[in-house]
Formats: sequence, structure tokens, C-alpha cells
Amino acid sequence: MKKIIQSFKNKKFRYGAFSTLIAAAVIAVLIMTAAVFDRLNIRFDMTQNRFFALSPQTMIVLGLLDEDISIYTLFPTGQENIEMTEILNQYAAHSGFITLANRDPIIHRAFVDQFVEDGRDIPNNSVIVTGPGRSRVIPASDIFIFEFDANAGSTVPAALNIEPMVTNALTYLMRKTVYKLYEIEGNNNIPLPPEFIDLMRHAGYEHNTLNLIMEDIPADADVISLATPQRDISPEEARKIIEYLDTGGRALLMIDINPGMPMPNLHSVVESFGVALNGFYVHEGDTSRHWPQQNRLIFPQVAQHEINSRIIENGASPLLLESQGIGESPLRRTFLTVEPLLVSTSASFGRNNPHNTAINQAPGEPSGPFPLAAAIEDFFTGPSGTYNTKIVLIGTSNIADNTLNQQSYGANGDFLIGSLDWLVNRTDGGMIFIQPKSLRNDSFLMLTQAEQNNIMVFSLWILPGVIAAAGIAVWLKRRNM
Repeated sequence: MKKIIQSFKNKKFRYGAFSTLIAAAVIAVLIMTAAVFDRLNIRFDMTQNRFFALSPQTMIVLGLLDEDISIYTLFPTGQENIEMTEILNQYAAHSGFITLANRDPIIHRAFVDQFVEDGRDIPNNSVIVTGPGRSRVIPASDIFIFEFDANAGSTVPAALNIEPMVTNALTYLMRKTVYKLYEIEGNNNIPLPPEFIDLMRHAGYEHNTLNLIMEDIPADADVISLATPQRDISPEEARKIIEYLDTGGRALLMIDINPGMPMPNLHSVVESFGVALNGFYVHEGDTSRHWPQQNRLIFPQVAQHEINSRIIENGASPLLLESQGIGESPLRRTFLTVEPLLVSTSASFGRNNPHNTAINQAPGEPSGPFPLAAAIEDFFTGPSGTYNTKIVLIGTSNIADNTLNQQSYGANGDFLIGSLDWLVNRTDGGMIFIQPKSLRNDSFLMLTQAEQNNIMVFSLWILPGVIAAAGIAVWLKRRNM
């Protein structure tokens, strides 16, 4: 017994006990640190391009929140997207007003169906952002930006668009003003694509449809839109549009060439405001300004204008397919101004025959440059006062096509939303531009849930156990010395 008691007073024992105590303290600190980091959701983004970090614009929006917001992901169980989830976790980590949850769309079908708009299903992997009284659905097709991969021979995900879409959904829920857009239909018009309608809603525009054959333009219309009808509008419809514009109306007009279908009434609307559509397809001769082997698929020059500020900031260009040029009409108004927005180069030319696939310009074909989109503004004084009319005219409706928007990295959508913002004299900032997260050439390591669990077990139990066993072994060895 005395030997045992004496051994506790031995210098070797005290040294070994001290070493074991230090090892235990280190293990305890590691466990406590890991627990605190997990509890507070503290993470460090070690990726080269800070893939998971939120932008300064998002941080400003989060700082302005004063109401509870819920973000729901619609991942089937076991198919969660790790990148999306991690980015969305940052929203909840930086604002106490945001909660994040997943709803399996198969199990929680009734929950998902309450957010359906216009009868369109909400696909898996979409995101729903909801607050008091309003909500925004972000379809999965808006979350990934695709590009063509020549090696794979197909389109592949090139960027993750989750932060731009979620942050703009938050600003929509915070915004007090919603602008009303009426889309004119009734002549077999090419309808606005659902993806563009979603984009407008995120930007704070309420989409409505209007048949001018049956009704007048409502007094609460902030802006009207018209995409190419498949037959000419009636004289009565033309009269209603011109009267609306002459009393300070605002219009987004996207007019295609329609071979073999004269449209004098539609063209009379445009020509009454000093411009005319020249009726030929613009071909771009500068190879740096068109899609490979497709010189009617054009990256136009972007002019300096308020509408283009977001595009210029991003160094981007819209992508236009089969656009016609815009010229002057004989009718000129005293205070009317026409400013080109998108322009082909001096190497471009016009061609009437859509079946002529020759690359080079033929004799007699008109030479560019040609305005492909223009901002028109007029001040008109009438019996009831002075009116300010605004029109954005685009020589193709394909600019709203979702595939072209993705291939332009969102520049088409930015141009159209910028046009609407200019038309309604928007002062609340409109859409917030945030660069999508590139999925190319990123060196970050993505782990499955099982791999994360294995690392946690190793870090919290196996590694500390090995250290403890080593400490005990050292103590026993020195004790027997």
C-alpha cells in the first residue's frame, strides 16, 4: 500500500499525469470548439473564388430585413444539392429573420401546390421564398445557367444562380410598390416566356394579359407589352394603343419580321412615334460579334444608356436572333428623341431572303450599322396637360427566349428588366445585379453527407481517442522507468 501511495508522489508519475492532463485539456477544447462552431453555424469559405460567401449586395439586403422570411428548398429526400444548401445556410446564419427548411415535394405535395401560379407545376429542386402576405417561387430552371460544352456535345451547368434569385426575391417581399404590366394578346401573339414572367415578378412587376378587341387599356396600367402577333392588329386596336401612348403611356414592343404577312396597322403605331422597322434580317459580318457559323445570332454593341447600366457594369452583351433593324419614319414630333440601345457593327448588312444562307454580303444588300433596339421618348402637351411617353422598341421577340438568356449569361433578362425600369421611371433600385457562382474550374471539395459524418466521427471521437491512448501509453512507459 505504501508503494502505491509513494508511486503517486513519484516525479515520473507527476510528469506523466501532467502530460495526460494537457492532452485531455486539448481534446476538451477541440470538442468544445467544434460544438460551438456547429451550434453557431460558423464556417470558413476556403474556396478560391469564395463560392459560398454572400455578396455585399446580399448583406445589405439582409441588414434591412424587419419581417420573418422562410426559404424552402424542394429537394427529394436524399437528393439535396450541397452547394445550394450551403449558400442558403449563409442567409439564415446572417439574419435572425430567415429560417431555412426543406420540403420533399413528393411527401409535401399539398404544401407545394399552394404556391402554384398560372397553373404551372413547380418542379423538384426549386426554391420558395415566402413572407407576410407574399411569396416568390424560383424554378429550378432559373437556378442553373447552362452553356454548350463542345467536348461533351451538350449543354452543361456553368454557373449557379441561386444567390441572385434569392436576394431579388427578398427585395420583392420587402418592396411596397408593385408595377402592373399588361401583355396584349388576341392576334395569335407570341406570348412572353414563363421564365421571363418569373423574372419580371422577381423584379416587382405584376403580369396581366389584355385583349384590346374586347377591352380598353386599364387606367392602372404602368406599362403595356406587345410581342409579334401572327396577324395584323385591327385599326381599332392601333387607335387604342396610340391614344394610350399619347397620354403618357409606356410600352415595350418586340416586333419580329413576319414574312408574307403585311402588318400596316401595327407598323402605324411604331411609325407615329418617328421610327420604322426596316423589314430585313440583320447579318453580322464581324465574327467577334456573332455566334460561330450563325451570323444572324448577334452579340450587338451596347450603347451608353440608363437601360444598359447593369449590362455595361457586367461587361456583357445580349444575344439577339433574327433581328430587324430600326430606322426613321417620315413623321417626326417636335420633342421626340430616339436613342439607340443595341447596335450592329459597320460590318453588318441586311438581307430580305430568310433562306439565303450565304455568309458574305451580296451586291445591293444594305450596309450597317443598324439600331436593333431603341429608347423613344416624347413630351406632348394636350388639353389636360403635358404627357411624357416612353417606348422601348426591339426588332425581335427572341430576346425574351430563355435559352438565349442563359447563353448570354442573363444579359437578355437584364436588358428587358432595365427597359421596364426606365419605362416606369423606377426609383427603388429594381433588380439587384449579383454575379452567378461559376461552376467552372473551381477547386473546392464537395463532400457527401456520409463523408461529412465520417469526418465528424473521426474528428470528435477517433482522433481524440488516439491522442488519449498515446498519452496513457507514454504515462505507463514512464511510470515503469
